[in-house]
Amino acid sequence: TSEMESILQHKTNIIITRQLQSVIVRFFLAEFKSRIARSDFGPVIDPTEGLEKKSFL
Repeated sequence: TSEMESILQHKTNIIITRQLQSVIVRFFLAEFKSRIARSDFGPVIDPTEGLEKKSFL
């Protein structure tokens, strides 16, 4: 039973890690975009221009 429990625990940890990573990526992208928007060096090419916006939401 303990072996099965550890396997389940491991799978749960992997799922949580993936969710955390996607949250971190979203936050980083939002921060990055706002930094670009605030920056002083003229017009900046948006790296997400032309891409599906849904993938960043």
